[in-house]
Amino acid sequence: MRHFIILVILIISNVFLGIAEPMKKQAEIYFAGGCFWGTEHFLKQIRGVEATQVGYANSTISNPSYEQVCSGKTNAAETVKVVYDSEVVNLNLLLDLYFQTIDYEPQPSGK
Repeated sequence: MRHFIILVILIISNVFLGIAEPMKKQAEIYFAGGCFWGTEHFLKQIRGVEATQVGYANSTISNPSYEQVCSGKTNAAETVKVVYDSEVVNLNLLLDLYFQTIDYEPQPSGK
């Protein structure tokens, strides 16, 4: 127990003395458009992206299924939530890369 207390004191001291790195500046953004699996896979490769999560945004029903979304009747968009370290990767870079990878031409309803 004594070793544990000493370790905690050292960690706290290092943070306050500036020896240890401060906590990262986390930010998040939601990207919607096209297939979320491809977008998620691409964004995960970027240094500074810490986490991703896929889902649906702007649906007219709660928690729509894949089949419901594909029917075109929910108005849902496939979406990727991206949590990133804003000190490592710039939001403008994420936006530029995102727009280079999606086809943002309007699609007929239900496709």
